[in-house]
Amino acid sequence: MKHTFIKLFRAIILVSASFIMLPSCSDYLDVVPDNIPTLDHAFADRFACEGFLFTCYSYLPRYGYVYGVPDFLSSDEFFTYDTPLNRMDRTTINIALGLQSVSDPAYNTWDGTRQARPLYQAIRDCNIFLENVDRPYDLEEYEKVRWVAEVNFLKAFYHFHMMQCYGPIILMDNNMPVSATPDEVAQYRTPFDECVDYVSNLLDIAAKDLPPTIVDRSNELGRATRPMALALKARLLAMAASPLFNGNSDYVNVVDNRGVKLFNTTFDQEKWVKAANACKEAIEAAEQADFGLLQEQDVQQQYALNDTLKQQFNLRMILYSKWNKEMLWASVRGNYKNDDNGIQDVSGCKISMKELGQVHVRQTLAPTFSLVETYYTRNGVPINEDKDFDYNSRYLTRMATRQDRWYIREGEETANLHFDREPRFYSSIGFDRAIWWGNGSYDFSDANYADDS
Repeated sequence: MKHTFIKLFRAIILVSASFIMLPSCSDYLDVVPDNIPTLDHAFADRFACEGFLFTCYSYLPRYGYVYGVPDFLSSDEFFTYDTPLNRMDRTTINIALGLQSVSDPAYNTWDGTRQARPLYQAIRDCNIFLENVDRPYDLEEYEKVRWVAEVNFLKAFYHFHMMQCYGPIILMDNNMPVSATPDEVAQYRTPFDECVDYVSNLLDIAAKDLPPTIVDRSNELGRATRPMALALKARLLAMAASPLFNGNSDYVNVVDNRGVKLFNTTFDQEKWVKAANACKEAIEAAEQADFGLLQEQDVQQQYALNDTLKQQFNLRMILYSKWNKEMLWASVRGNYKNDDNGIQDVSGCKISMKELGQVHVRQTLAPTFSLVETYYTRNGVPINEDKDFDYNSRYLTRMATRQDRWYIREGEETANLHFDREPRFYSSIGFDRAIWWGNGSYDFSDANYADDS
């Protein structure tokens, strides 16, 4: 009997405990969907809201990473070779080689795969921010206005970048509710001209409340400004006015299953007028914010150079001098795959050990001949149009004379293609027998560099 009573007592305790726990379990099961508490925390105060703002920035493409965007390797401007040493990612170069895949596309910004960021996810986060930015109790009104403008800019940029990849896209002005049916989620692409108008209007809205420049440079460099928004609008409208999208008959049969044409294949001169006006507005906004062309006094130079070498140096510094006057927007990411170190690592030339130091140079990225030929002559015209340039003999060789000594070592023989070119050519392209100032060459008393006087 004693043992039976003990078992019965334990059973009563367990059943009682179960009934005590039931209300708690019921309350737990009755909570609102998981994403609501998350949003409550994400917008609980100014600090949390600012973190969500930076999340909206986190999807920006890795423009400084050679393999992270299609800009470098998916056309005929650069080429690279693959060896076990250089660890090359072939994702984007496969586009140039005609190996793009329908089932698993390279640089898939739609889904965020194959080196691409998930830009529809980015747009959804931008919409979440805009829907909830009023929640923080301690967010000042002037900050909220600016942050909303920044996120509108990012939302416009992500749409624009996808338009560069796909042309017509699905516009996401607002997020779908979680209760949306599969039919509601299956949206049609918007015709290209309507996409342009949408992004342009969104940039106008953003530009109105963005600051002209960044004042707190130690903490806010890389964030959106009014000149950035207007420059992006100018680029958008110039793209829309270009022959690629303005009257291109190649798109005449691009129609969805409703019969809606996704491209207007009739040329519209007014698009160029809009693009020109947008460019003028962007330039004026940049000048008012103290942006402008890089000048000699803006670049610190360690050595005394003549005018020719100064020009070469300044042209290089436009790209590599941090936050110079010509940079409206630059990346602040600080790791190898996101900054310009990645570009220099794969495209640097062979230099002396003194300059090399601890820098790792893989030398696997090079311009193609088709790119080299697009640089102008010293007369400022294409090489196939300059009557003073022997275009048909461009791959024959000739001897460098004294007048060439600032670009090609005197007495050396190289291709005609390397002679009589514009300054950008000599500041950007390395070639056989070229002079690389600074690679062991500093002394103007050297007979090869000395002035005739």
